[in-house]
Amino acid sequence: MLASKFGAPRFDFRWDSRGSGRPDRWIVKGENKMKKLVTICALTALTCGLALAADIDGKWTVQTQGRNGAQTQTLTLKSDGSTLTGSLDGGRGGAVDISEGKIDSANVSFKVTRAGRNGGNQTTTYTGTLSGDDLKLTVARPAGGGGGGGRRGGGRGGPQELAFKRVK
Repeated sequence: MLASKFGAPRFDFRWDSRGSGRPDRWIVKGENKMKKLVTICALTALTCGLALAADIDGKWTVQTQGRNGAQTQTLTLKSDGSTLTGSLDGGRGGAVDISEGKIDSANVSFKVTRAGRNGGNQTTTYTGTLSGDDLKLTVARPAGGGGGGGRRGGGRGGPQELAFKRVK
C-alpha cells in the first residue's frame, strides 16, 4: 500500500569509513525514503490535531436551574490556533465576551468578567474538555465575588459542572 507507493526500503548495513580507515557509522539504503514517510506521517498527525482544535467553533447550549426556573446559557466560540474567542449569554442581561481563552487539543479554558452586586467586577473561570458534540466545563467563582456565595465563597457551594451541547 503506502510502502509500495514509496518503494519498500531496503536495509543494507555496511561500514562507512569516510576515508579515515576506521568504521564510524552504519549506512542504511532507503534511509531517505523512510525519512520522507516519517515526515508525511508527522505532518498528517499535526493537521489532524489542528482540525480537532478547530472543531469547537460554533454555538453551544446548556440548561441550568436558576431562582426563576430553567435558564438556557448559550456559548458562542471561535478558535484561531490555540486562541479561543467568543461570548457567553447567560440569559441575564445579554452576552458577555470571554477573555484569556485557550484550547490545547481537547482542553479548554476561558474567563468571563461581569459586573458584581456591589459595583465591582466578578471574574468566573471556565475549564474543561471537548469531546465531539459535548463540552464539559467546570465553573469556578472567587469567594465573595457576588455570585451567590457571599461569606461561604465559591458561589452556590463550590465549583459547578456544566455539560454544553453543540447546536446543529
